[in-house]
Amino acid sequence: AVVLSNNRTELKGVSASHIPLAASNSEGAPNQHGVSVEQPGRVNIAGQSFIVLVVDDSPLTLKLLARAVQQMGAAVDTATDGFSALKLMKKTMYTAVLMDVQMPIMDGLESVRKLREWETRERGADGGRQYVLGASACSRDETRNSAMEVGMDAFMLKPLEMSALAELLNERGNFPFDQLL
Repeated sequence: AVVLSNNRTELKGVSASHIPLAASNSEGAPNQHGVSVEQPGRVNIAGQSFIVLVVDDSPLTLKLLARAVQQMGAAVDTATDGFSALKLMKKTMYTAVLMDVQMPIMDGLESVRKLREWETRERGADGGRQYVLGASACSRDETRNSAMEVGMDAFMLKPLEMSALAELLNERGNFPFDQLL
């Protein structure tokens, strides 16, 4: 279920790890989707680099989401909690962040709340804003509403459908994922 709200859409946790990417051949030539690796962990599609931060406390969910995003043609960083994700989001402007809402240490809601405060203070109005897609298995309206209130740009229910994820990322405006599925 995808919810649109005020031109924002709704979706789904230190070690930042670039999961091995099978986007190009050994010479760096583009694969069948026109995707090539410019540098380790970065993908170039039509002159643009795409990197997604996937945040989830479940190792299995983290691995599955990371692989799915890679198959769409993006490089992936991962974090297993909101605290680690916050540190990474302050260092790197991701094309998108897929954030689990409920996690130990720091949940996705608190992580995004702190990120938005930091962005306002450190980056200002024109300094850029991370695009965060929240996800949860909890279907209660309060969960979705809380995600949107703290500043998540989108929210989806788990389990995530990859076609719906690609659609949300395309709405962002700079993902050619519809061509990659």
